[in-house]
Amino acid sequence: MSALVEQHRVATPESPTTSVTESEALLRRSLERVLLAFVVAAALARVVLVGRLNVNWDEFYYLAQVHAALNGGLTNALQTFHVHLFSWLVHISPNEITQILAARGAYFALSLGSCALLYVIARQYASRAASLFSVLCYLSYSNLLEHGTSFRADGLVSFVTLGAIALIVRRRPGLAVASFAGVATGLAVLITLKSVFVVPTLLLLLVLGTWDQGGRRVAFEVLAYSIAFAIATGVGVLIQLAVVNDASADQLATYSRRAANVTFGSEGVLPGLPYLITTIGQNGFVWICIVAGLALARSSEFKRYRSLRDALALYAMVLPVLSVLVYRNSFPYFYVLLIPPVLALCALPFDAIMRRAAHDASFQRMALYLIAGVTWAFSLRFAMRLRDEVTHQRRVLAAVYEVFPEPVRYIDRSSFVASYPKVGFFMTTWGMRTYLEQGDPIFEKLLTEQKPVFLIANSPALVLSPADTAYAGAAGYALFAEDRRVLRENFVHHWGPIHVAGKRIALSDTAVAIRVLIAGTYTVEADGPVTIDGVTYSPGTSVDVTAGPHTFANDGQGRVVTMRWGRSLRRPKGPAPQRRLFVGF
Repeated sequence: MSALVEQHRVATPESPTTSVTESEALLRRSLERVLLAFVVAAALARVVLVGRLNVNWDEFYYLAQVHAALNGGLTNALQTFHVHLFSWLVHISPNEITQILAARGAYFALSLGSCALLYVIARQYASRAASLFSVLCYLSYSNLLEHGTSFRADGLVSFVTLGAIALIVRRRPGLAVASFAGVATGLAVLITLKSVFVVPTLLLLLVLGTWDQGGRRVAFEVLAYSIAFAIATGVGVLIQLAVVNDASADQLATYSRRAANVTFGSEGVLPGLPYLITTIGQNGFVWICIVAGLALARSSEFKRYRSLRDALALYAMVLPVLSVLVYRNSFPYFYVLLIPPVLALCALPFDAIMRRAAHDASFQRMALYLIAGVTWAFSLRFAMRLRDEVTHQRRVLAAVYEVFPEPVRYIDRSSFVASYPKVGFFMTTWGMRTYLEQGDPIFEKLLTEQKPVFLIANSPALVLSPADTAYAGAAGYALFAEDRRVLRENFVHHWGPIHVAGKRIALSDTAVAIRVLIAGTYTVEADGPVTIDGVTYSPGTSVDVTAGPHTFANDGQGRVVTMRWGRSLRRPKGPAPQRRLFVGF
């Protein structure tokens, strides 16, 4: 009798076209509870990493654009729309790292929203338990774990585009839905141009949602999307042109063309192949589920429950991933935008296993193995990222404040001190490539005209001594030899990775002519009196030095003289941390 009751079919909200046995329903509920517990635990664990993952150079640069916009110094109107969304950061703390961690907190909230949106998307094609499994795959995916809350464009536009996808697949598309999707895409493109990789997915989903209503309806949907996209983008560009110094439509067009030339196809097919191989290798369980989902979407089993339109919609989720074939900057953080929609496919194999698990204990174990495998992979990656990679960055930033309590100009890789005016270009691979292609040394002119008074050795290109490799690393692009000479001759080591404007001069029994590029007040450091332009100064004396040639001499005793910018410039107490400022991406 109990067997008959167990096999009695009962109604379920899992699918409008299917029913399940009581034992299957019990199994689903049990797995839902297990999965929900793991999802909550993984989400809470990720909070810890917000304050421990190394703050990348991109994040400092992203924050510097916010400061520049508030100070009226923003010079680029393209891909800087985020400055309007994060101006509140400067009120959190005067410390840049604290501001970035606050932004990461906001991004963590967005990542939770992305989890909810992924659940909504997967739920259109699979059960609740399987949809929760997709969310668990999201939380465990290495690129999302490490970069999902980074203060970059990717986490923000991922949330926006997932929202557009969820709205389209959850409701039958209409003009309002198409228009909302167009506005969302326009906002995403204003934040970063690589959002265009999601446009084919959105358009295909709109077409699939209305293809049974005839070509005219499809055309109206696409037109509504296109008009909304154009209006949102146009209004955003006008806002940018109004707030950016010397911005113009021609500048935007030129920048867009240059960005397209550099990033699309400039380095052949699969320029980011090493990162693709790494992401697949690190997330093997998830990629097995993705591939299985692609196969199941066209299987006879899937056709019994879903339509061809649903299968094509799931395939549409994969389209953004194809961009790695041509996109130069397919770095690990790029997958924060690409992967979330694809993870809806992970729900299909989990559902297929659960349909068999009610009658076969081996499939019950298989479902548990899948959950355990993804959770174990998350635990390993989480444990590997628990090391504090932020405190030593805070120490260096605090040292800068201690030496220079008021904003002054400086040189570094990526605006490490975002509230201070940076001199020079953003030293990414793209920036270094552009600098080298132009073919001309630039730093002598920059030092003479803009007078930076300190330099942070946080890029291999800015290594001025062997000791700097402890902070910047040794491998990477190098500046032109002339620029390296100019920097070495016009900066002296001060503390850790910090060099200050100055000269180190070896004197003998004859006068030496020295050219100073950075005018200012300097302190004489020597073991005896030094004569500058005929005037003798004792050690510790402050001297106003103009830009140009100057004559240095001493009393005939050979000695080394250091001219250090500032009036007895303060040195931070304690040793500098011997760790690289930037680790990975």
